[in-house]
Amino acid sequence: MTDSLRARRRLRRTAAVLTLPLAGLTLLASAQANAAEPGPAGTTVTAQRGTGTLEDPWVPMLSARITCDTATLFGNYSPEDGHKNKIKELEAGTWMGVRYIVAGGYSANVLWHGGDKWGFLRKDCLSY
Repeated sequence: MTDSLRARRRLRRTAAVLTLPLAGLTLLASAQANAAEPGPAGTTVTAQRGTGTLEDPWVPMLSARITCDTATLFGNYSPEDGHKNKIKELEAGTWMGVRYIVAGGYSANVLWHGGDKWGFLRKDCLSY
């Protein structure tokens, strides 16, 4: 066996030995970034991402409950017209999933779990 062939084989083995730990670190970092943590009563909680804006919604949604005596879930919201297209009156204590807060901070885009409906709700009627 020539010296150059031995050198190439040694270089390949060295590269393989160095590559394996780096691949393991990459897999470990990826798994930790997507790791779920145990939550209350055996539930699983996933790491929260997002800033709660239309362009960067919370993933998963934030859990919130209605704190007003009643709150109306609306189908649409615009800063100019406010809330419109009433979907349902919801009672205090109703749990919602909050995806983002609209610009101006007045309204939240929510998922009403009980009716599986998306809509908009006054932000001041929600508690996280």
